[in-house]
Amino acid sequence: MSYQLLRTYAVILTVLGWMHLIFFLALGFLPWYAFAGQAIPVGSPWEKWAIYLSPVGGLILGGFAALGYFVTSQLIRVFLDQRDFLEELLGVNRRLLRIVEGKKRGGGPLEADLFRLDQPLDDELPRL
Repeated sequence: MSYQLLRTYAVILTVLGWMHLIFFLALGFLPWYAFAGQAIPVGSPWEKWAIYLSPVGGLILGGFAALGYFVTSQLIRVFLDQRDFLEELLGVNRRLLRIVEGKKRGGGPLEADLFRLDQPLDDELPRL
């Protein structure tokens, strides 16, 4: 089992993160669209700067909103890759154990089995 459903969730979380980032950036541009072609009514000087810097604020808020999705997605991917790597190590250790046991029994030379990289590992044992 390759945990394909978890891999799909990781992709979905990444897409949701990008959607949050784009949505908040678009919300940051909303004051610009609202006052397009008109003079910006401001009562104090900081309001003008707030309107001009609103896309940056939207980008920052979107980044913070998307950060959780990105981190969770990458953690799922790292854990799945680590599980696959540990499964591969377990298969190599089993192959080495067969070689050592074959030498103890006085069987033929089994060193060639160790370096057969073109053949898949054993499928007779249950997956982790």
